[in-house]
Amino acid sequence: KYGAYGDLTCVEAMPGLPPGTVIDRATADQSVMATTAEAHGAVDGKPAVLVNSFGRGRAVLLNTFVGRYELCQADGTSRPWTSLYRWIFQQAGVATDRVEVSAGGQPAIGARRVHFRNGDMGILGVRKNGLGFETYPVKLDFNLPEARHVYDMRAGKHLGSGRTFRAEFEALETRFFALLPYPVKAARLDLPKTAARGQVLKGKVTIETEVGKPDPHAVFVQVRGPGGQDLDWFEQKLWVEKGKGELRLPIAANEAAGAYTVRVRDIPTGMAAEQVFEVKP
Repeated sequence: KYGAYGDLTCVEAMPGLPPGTVIDRATADQSVMATTAEAHGAVDGKPAVLVNSFGRGRAVLLNTFVGRYELCQADGTSRPWTSLYRWIFQQAGVATDRVEVSAGGQPAIGARRVHFRNGDMGILGVRKNGLGFETYPVKLDFNLPEARHVYDMRAGKHLGSGRTFRAEFEALETRFFALLPYPVKAARLDLPKTAARGQVLKGKVTIETEVGKPDPHAVFVQVRGPGGQDLDWFEQKLWVEKGKGELRLPIAANEAAGAYTVRVRDIPTGMAAEQVFEVKP
C-alpha cells in the first residue's frame, strides 16, 4: 500500500544529483524497508531507490511510481528523472548517452535513440516525443563519440562530417542517420544490355568510397517494366561486401518484351544508379 507522499530526494550522490536534490513529488510504499540494500533515494524518510549487491551483480528497486517520468517529460521537468535512470543503467554497466542530444544548449527531453553498429558503420535511429512545452519543428544538436560522415537515410542527403550535426524534428517524428568513417562517392550498376526469357540476368553493384574499402552496405533494388510500372517480383535487398555485390534478376519465360529500368539505391547514403536492359521477344 502506498502510504508515503512527498519529495523524492537523493540520499546518496548520483551524477548530476547531489545529496538533497529533489527529483519530484512522489509516492512510496511505506512498508518497504532497507535491510541489506542501500537507500540512495527516499520519499518522506521511506526508502525509494534501493540498491543491493549480489556477487558481481546489482539489483535496483524503485519503490515509487515510475510513470511519473513520462508525465514530467510533457511539461519539461523530467531532467532529474533522466539523471536517475542514467545512473541506474550505469549500475548495470550499460553505456549511456553514447550519442548526446541537446536542444537550445540543454539536454534534449524525449529524444529516444537506438544506435546500431556493424563494423565501423553506425545506424542511429531517433524518435522525438511530442511535448506540450515545445514548439515544432525543434532543432536537435547531436554530439557523436567520434568524427563521422553523417547521412540522412530517408532523404538520401549528406549532412556533413565531424562529431556534431543538427537536425529538425516534428512532434512524434522518427529519423534515421548513417554514421560512416568514410564518404561514399557513388553507387554503380553494371548490367548486360539484353536478356533472354528464361535466363538469370547477372550484374554487378559497386559502392565507391573516396578512401579505403566500405563496410557491408545494404542496397535496395527496384525494376520498372516496359509500361513504367514497378515490378514487385524483381524487388530485393542486396548485401554488398567490401564495395562489391552480385545482382541476379530471374527473367520469366513469359516476361513481356521491351525495355526494363533497374534502379539500385544504397540504403545508408541514398546514392543511386540506374541502367536499362531489354528483354528480347
